[in-house]
Amino acid sequence: MSTTKKRLRYKVKIYLRAGLLIVVLAFTLKDGLPDRSRSGRIHTAAHPYEFNYVAWEVEALWSKARQSMWGYQSYVPEKDRKAVILEYIDLVGQMFDLEAQLEATYTNPSSADRNDLRRQIARLDKSRAELQPIVEPMIESQVSTVLAEQGFGVLGQIVPPVSFRFLEPPDVLVVSPREVIRQDFAISLRSLNVDEAPQLEKRVEIASPNDSAYVTSIGGVGIWPAMVIETRYPAYAFEIVAHEWSHHYLFMFPLGLDYLALPETRIINETTATVFGNAMALLVLDRFYHQEVEDGSIWVPDYPTLADFQPQTTDNSSTPETTEPHRDPDGPRPTTRGTIINRTRITADYLLALGRVDAAEAYMESRRQWLGMRVLNQAWFAFNGGYQADPGQGGGVSLTTTVDVTDPTYPGDPIGPAIHEIAELAPNLADFLNIMRDVTTRRELIETLIEARSRWK
Repeated sequence: MSTTKKRLRYKVKIYLRAGLLIVVLAFTLKDGLPDRSRSGRIHTAAHPYEFNYVAWEVEALWSKARQSMWGYQSYVPEKDRKAVILEYIDLVGQMFDLEAQLEATYTNPSSADRNDLRRQIARLDKSRAELQPIVEPMIESQVSTVLAEQGFGVLGQIVPPVSFRFLEPPDVLVVSPREVIRQDFAISLRSLNVDEAPQLEKRVEIASPNDSAYVTSIGGVGIWPAMVIETRYPAYAFEIVAHEWSHHYLFMFPLGLDYLALPETRIINETTATVFGNAMALLVLDRFYHQEVEDGSIWVPDYPTLADFQPQTTDNSSTPETTEPHRDPDGPRPTTRGTIINRTRITADYLLALGRVDAAEAYMESRRQWLGMRVLNQAWFAFNGGYQADPGQGGGVSLTTTVDVTDPTYPGDPIGPAIHEIAELAPNLADFLNIMRDVTTRRELIETLIEARSRWK
């Protein structure tokens, strides 16, 4: 080979290597630069606080496998299972009380012995931890029994299986644009203390000035097995377990598969799960704890119903409300905290629609101070308004109209009342979920309500 050809080949190799190096460096430098997009700024601010789902899932699956293979809950007689579950929940309640006493010693010094309180908490926690692997499968069995009685199940089995773990679920960072109430981000976080939550909210709002942020605790997470917060009330335990199971069930259908497709789909999904969980809690109590409810040893929540979304008439002969009303500065009559929050949402939506962001935020801030809340902003409404089973959650529903929810002129958000009405019309909970599982938009929801009326009314 001639010297000229060798030099040419050498130059080609040099140019190719140089070109390859430039490409590699370009991608390396690009990847090394901070992500300045909206999503990148928000996730960067939240990164130090994020929850490790992978580690949790590995541990949870191993724990459920141990319960299945080596647990001895199956050997506990049926008549004794209820007592074991109630003992566990009572231990949790006692721990909550002692932890509150311990916390109070730091703000209001007293003669209480902190070390003694810690010893009592540790003793109760040891007993609770010993019962947990037994109690979880027992509750799963009770919920599964009621699901089967409501029409669920394939060849005698509940699909997907009811599976959960008691724990403190992660907190959630919710982010909404300032110009409209809409949940754009929901980032799971490790449990934050009272100082860390506002610090993170401020970090996010500094990093992304056109957004509002809100950190909140939650009752459960629909991962499998589900995360369920510990509670001193049996009804809430059954409610959250059933709520999260409904997410598992709906995941196989459009309402679950399209959860993140549209904001309204998420609201329909969460409201459906909430109405379902509330109904299941009452059914489990009636099926397994009827006597305890009768003698008053188990508290039964007064869950919202369709009637709570309808105009209330004044009846002087009726029993006065036991809830002390608030005096709303903008309203002519005393009202409840829930109706104040709902009215705040409606007013904020109106101001935002006019482009008056500062006015909307000033209005929400005044209401926050008056109600004594830590946060009341666009992100708060985006999260809490996503659960429209309760008219006081801030979903912007209309409580002062007699217009049928299926009427195009209905002035409020129809999701809450429409789902409640479908649930009341459905013969059982299986029919309720089966008719809801394909609904992903408000238009489809109204069509489904009209269908339910013609089928079951």
